[in-house]
Amino acid sequence: MLAAQHLIETDPGPSASVHVSPAETVVMEAAGPEQHLAEPTGAWILQLSPDVYSVDRVFAAPDQHVRLWSVEHGQRSASMEYGQPVYLWVSEGDPYRESGIWGVGWIAGPCIRGIADEGWLDREAAIRADLFAVVEIRLLDAPVGREKFLKDVRLVDAEVVRDPYGPNPGILSLSEALAVAEHLHSVLSSCVPRVA
Repeated sequence: MLAAQHLIETDPGPSASVHVSPAETVVMEAAGPEQHLAEPTGAWILQLSPDVYSVDRVFAAPDQHVRLWSVEHGQRSASMEYGQPVYLWVSEGDPYRESGIWGVGWIAGPCIRGIADEGWLDREAAIRADLFAVVEIRLLDAPVGREKFLKDVRLVDAEVVRDPYGPNPGILSLSEALAVAEHLHSVLSSCVPRVA
């Protein structure tokens, strides 16, 4: 079967050697024009919009982790690689959580196909959701809020601030990612550990 798909080559005979070549990389085409990044990506931003998906459902996860997140088809999702940093951004509109970074982690594998779960509040968005980033994101007790972005000259022009309805995944430049890391350090050091 693998030989028929040209993924391996075999020599004739019962004890033949097998020549394995790397599989071709499949790059998904974007629905619209490609966006070229002016600066290398420092981190990915996955957006959680309170009117599209249930924020409470995300934060009710018993282990306080996110492992899959819907992303758009295109150059960005095709560029997500294992080990790259990723943040979960809660957009404005949740009455209990201010807008900002509420989760921190890394890309755990290439994007996969899937179907939307029952947490979607926007039916049309749920129908379109068929590509998911594989991530390992730990939710935070307190965010790096949008207000911190607005007060930091290094972050005030970040894509997620400039365009709150922008692409998913969004990006942080290298310099923006370094600034966020500084803010995260102060947020994490000020958090009181939860008592079980």
